[in-house]
Amino acid sequence: FIRDQRSRIRMRFALIFVVLLSLVQPTSSFDFSSITSFWEDVKGKIENFIRGNGTITDEQAALLEKLNSTTSDLDDFHERLKEIRELVKDQLLSAENSIDKKALEKMLKKFAKRIRQQIRQTGDNLEEVNEKLKVSDQYYQGDMILTEQQMEQMADENVNKRQAFVDGTVGRKWGIVYYSFAQGIKPHTRAVAEQAVRFWQQNTCVNFQFSETQTRRINVFEGQGCYSYVGSIGRTQELSLGQGCDSFGTAAHEFGHALGFFHAQSRFDRDNAITLIPGNVQNGWLDQFNKETERTNNNFGLPYDYGSVMQYAGTSASRNGQPTMMAKLPQFQDTMGSDIVSFVDISMMNTLYGCKERCATSATRCQNGGFPHPRDCTKCLCPAGFGGSFCNERPTGCGATLVATRDVQRLTTKVGRNNFTTPQDDFVFCNWMITAPGAADRIQVTITSYVKNACVSGCVYGGVELKWRRDPTLSGSRYCCPNDVSETVTSEANILPVIGYNRYGVESFTLTYRII
Repeated sequence: FIRDQRSRIRMRFALIFVVLLSLVQPTSSFDFSSITSFWEDVKGKIENFIRGNGTITDEQAALLEKLNSTTSDLDDFHERLKEIRELVKDQLLSAENSIDKKALEKMLKKFAKRIRQQIRQTGDNLEEVNEKLKVSDQYYQGDMILTEQQMEQMADENVNKRQAFVDGTVGRKWGIVYYSFAQGIKPHTRAVAEQAVRFWQQNTCVNFQFSETQTRRINVFEGQGCYSYVGSIGRTQELSLGQGCDSFGTAAHEFGHALGFFHAQSRFDRDNAITLIPGNVQNGWLDQFNKETERTNNNFGLPYDYGSVMQYAGTSASRNGQPTMMAKLPQFQDTMGSDIVSFVDISMMNTLYGCKERCATSATRCQNGGFPHPRDCTKCLCPAGFGGSFCNERPTGCGATLVATRDVQRLTTKVGRNNFTTPQDDFVFCNWMITAPGAADRIQVTITSYVKNACVSGCVYGGVELKWRRDPTLSGSRYCCPNDVSETVTSEANILPVIGYNRYGVESFTLTYRII
């Protein structure tokens, strides 16, 4: 009788689990934004079942303790997140008084003339996607899940916290990056995730390997919004590419987090590059702009790059459609929020994982800020706009090399394809290299016409990029709106790469250029 009673209890217990599991969609995986309420329901049903059978065994008591512990961990995350938000809010609001109001007002007037468009109803970047889904407040800085130790680091300025975690904690960096996909994931979502994996693998020494059995792996699924853990957490960790997150730029951004990157706008030196406008930030989103200190932040000596794929758009978390971040160099307002992985991103990832050390004794001498490729030290990884064996030529493909003179010359062109009726996964790039003969010559470029039906923050669907700064590793200023006509830049050297890029429709533009 006792044996039969125990068997019936085990059968009933198993049946409850089967029923509970049937409530979960087969295409889903661990969704942090909804797991708390679901887990509370599961826990309650199991607890009621166990307690309804009278005496609780040691094994059943251990199960209840584990259930309570799991819910408590999720609650602790949100509680710590609230604490951090309060700390950040006070710090950022106090810093608002130091803003140069007159200079800011001038920049905002220029911005107000731009009529922004909405191409994808789910959102044109990951911040918009998470905002529309109303899940942003579930994550740190809008799209990150932190471990308990990382939460402690965020709350305590006496321990290391970085744009890229490199403090030696076990599990932060990966060896081989194992990854898998949740059952039933949409083909296109899987495709952009694999595209991001290929990109990071081909441009670094980091190796990825598909595995559904490795315990320590990244599991890609379609949850509520776009989010990831930061670095390896030592066990299976979720990376969500939900509805609206299925673009290469978003996938590359989230895999950037999974490999160890934080956001560019949280760098200690960000105040030299951007002006934060707390008054325009939505309630509950100020933590997105949490800033590190020089004592605790390590960017490997690499410069702040407005075009980093880890940099949010200038209107991110806006409560009124106005900018929450303004570039100190206003030409770069729409460079922020890029869907293109920048050369500085690639360089930082290679430094984080020690890839550059592989070519420390290489005889290859890359120019214009390039460095030997860790997978083939005889070749160079080159900044955008540069190519050839040693990064001293124009990249192959459409475009041309142009020689500026004192006379005004004109460049008129189109980039894209007529069959780009919906946003594509890959950009079409065309490169022009404008040069001047004298080392002291400087080149002036003016946009005289621009036609494209995708004036969006971050120019994520296409635009024209002008690389006028002396440091060739930095992204150029990007333009994609009709109001950008008449924008003029002057090079800081006798070379100025022009990059036309597009993944939606056809864009046409005209530039004039001359030596000044």
